[in-house]
Amino acid sequence: MLSLLRFVPGLILAQAAALGVVLFVVDPAQSWGWLKASAILLILTLIVSFWFDAMARQLGKEIESELRQRHAAEREKLKLRAEREKHRILQQSQQKLARESLRVQTRANIKVGGMLAAVAGLGAVMVITQFVTLGMLTLFTAGGALGGYVYRGRQLASPKRRSLKVIKGSNTIKPLE
Repeated sequence: MLSLLRFVPGLILAQAAALGVVLFVVDPAQSWGWLKASAILLILTLIVSFWFDAMARQLGKEIESELRQRHAAEREKLKLRAEREKHRILQQSQQKLARESLRVQTRANIKVGGMLAAVAGLGAVMVITQFVTLGMLTLFTAGGALGGYVYRGRQLASPKRRSLKVIKGSNTIKPLE
């Protein structure tokens, strides 16, 4: 509404000019006076209409520019929000993957520990029942397997291997080397 106030001075000027033409140019004694006044008012009307058209176009350009700026700012906000959401989802999936991996590894550790305990028990039984060579072989094998498994577990538990790396451009996640 305030932008339309730009047109008020032009309207007042056009009305004042029309009043001036009618009062000062038109001579009631001459028959050509009204024709001259009509020609002057026609020219004045054309000039004022072109002036108003230019002001209206400028107003439209200003409004369009303002809208473009608002849309660009909103588009940027949406991009940032989408990027944050993508990052949050990626972090959640990494954490979920790490938890699942830890859970699976824990289950595997329990199973392997049970198997090694059973093999060590079998070796101990063999040593007690006079199968010393076979019993000692079984015990050493179980000890070696347990030692290798503990060494591997310590490698995986090191802080360097705990973090996961996301390969850009793909959906794969792999442990850092």
